[in-house]
Parts: sequence; C-alpha cells; structure tokens
Amino acid sequence: MIQFLVVLLSNIISLWSLLIFIWAISTWFSPNPSATWFRILNAVVEPILLPFQRLIPKLGPLDLSTLFALLALRFINELLVTRIVVN
Repeated sequence: MIQFLVVLLSNIISLWSLLIFIWAISTWFSPNPSATWFRILNAVVEPILLPFQRLIPKLGPLDLSTLFALLALRFINELLVTRIVVN
C-alpha cells in the first residue's frame, strides 16, 4: 500500500513538472492570458511557482524561479523514490 502511494505521488510530481515545463515554454510565445487553457494551466502551476518567485529575484527578463521549482520537485521525487521504495 505504501509503495502504491509513493508511486502515485511520484507520478503526480512528474505531471506537475511537465505542466511547469509546458507553462514555461508557452510563456515564451505570449499566449492570450484570457484563454481557458492558459488560465487552467496557470492555476495549476502558480501555487508551486509563487514561493520561488518570492524568494528568487528576477534577473531582468530572466526568471529562474521556474528552474528552481523544477529542481525542487525533482529532488523531492528522487528523495521519495530512493528513501521510501528502496527501504
């Protein structure tokens, strides 16, 4: 049962990482902010990115909060899989 929950949580983290990546790529193309798909994507991604955006200042047009959010999710995912599934 624990392994099932860990795998489920790992898949959710992977999906979240993919959505953040899609969000980051889509912002390069200046999507319509009132588009339904972008509002939904923004609503899913923003709770993760907001703490990083508060901590990490923008370097001109470069926003590194997305990179740090992806790294943090990757670290959490690796920690879950290696610590819980292996033990």
